[in-house]
Amino acid sequence: MSVTLPQPFYFKGGDSAVILLHTFAGSPMDVQILGRNVQRAGYTVLGPAFSGHATADPTNIFLKGNPTQWWADTQLAVNQLKADGHDQIAIFGESLGGLFAVKAMEELSNIVAGGTISTPLFPIDTGKVAERFLQDARAWYKKNRDLSRDDRHQNGVFARTDQLDLAGDSGLYCANP
Repeated sequence: MSVTLPQPFYFKGGDSAVILLHTFAGSPMDVQILGRNVQRAGYTVLGPAFSGHATADPTNIFLKGNPTQWWADTQLAVNQLKADGHDQIAIFGESLGGLFAVKAMEELSNIVAGGTISTPLFPIDTGKVAERFLQDARAWYKKNRDLSRDDRHQNGVFARTDQLDLAGDSGLYCANP
C-alpha cells in the first residue's frame, strides 16, 4: 500500500503574501485549511514543510532537521515569495512555527506583519507534562461528566466526540472565549 505524504502548498492569490508555518512533528496540512481561507481573502499563501517533517518516519525530525535548519527553511520561504515578486509578506506559525514566525518578524525587514497560534513562549517544566495532562484531564472529566448536554453547550466544554454529528448541533464544541 502506498502512502501519500503531506506536501508543502503554494496557493496563488494577490500581490500580498502570507507564510503559514506548521507545528513540531506536523506538516503543512496543519495550516492548509487556514491557507485556503486566507487565499480566498485575496492573498498568496505559502505553507512550507520544515526539514525532517512530513515524512513517514518521525525520527527524521531530528535526523534531517534541527532549529538551525528550520530557521533556514523559514528564510527560504520568505525568499521564495520575494523572488516571485511579493513585497508585502506576513508570517504566522502554529506552535514551533510560531517561534520562527516571531523570529522572522524580529530579524527580517521585509516581513510586514505576523503572529503565533498556540506557541509556547514561556519556559515550562517539561518533565511533568504527561503527569500534568492526566491530572488536568481527570479533574475536567470529574467536573463535567454529570453536566447535561445543554450545560455543556452553555459552558463551552467539549461534548462526546464519538457522537459527532457534522450536519447537526451535537459533537465537539470549542471553549467559550
